[in-house]
Amino acid sequence: MINLYIEIFKNFGYLSLYVKDERIIKIDFHDKFNNKSSNTPMKSEKIAYQFFETFSNYLNGSRVDFNFPYHLEGLTDFESLILKNISDIPYGETLSYKQLADISGRPNSFRAVGNACSKNRIPLIIPCHRVIRSDGGLGGFKDGVSFKKKLLLIEKGAIL
Repeated sequence: MINLYIEIFKNFGYLSLYVKDERIIKIDFHDKFNNKSSNTPMKSEKIAYQFFETFSNYLNGSRVDFNFPYHLEGLTDFESLILKNISDIPYGETLSYKQLADISGRPNSFRAVGNACSKNRIPLIIPCHRVIRSDGGLGGFKDGVSFKKKLLLIEKGAIL
């Protein structure tokens, strides 16, 4: 069974956390409440409490570790490699799609890197917001570029 938890964060928006078997399977950001059914985290599902507390600390400018159990499926080997390499991008730093393609051994595959980013269902745990265009533009983000911009600003020291 998949449990959905929704929390509102002032000046940021809604965060939906999907948990199955005590592992995070999806994270979504929203501007508005979307009327999906939501459970209140039970004490036995401390992962939701811990994740929301960690995210709150992150929003307040603390360098936190989003090291939570997760599960991703349906990825090719190349997509898995890209997401692993994204996980290695340090807090507050960015790499371009092209740089990730180079690091991954396929220098002309920057569009495939973007496609792999779009399949990342667990932003923050795999920080795809840290991947930008070669010209410094933000590029895309599965929940909208406005959330990508907010996450990058937080990591540069801005308090929302």
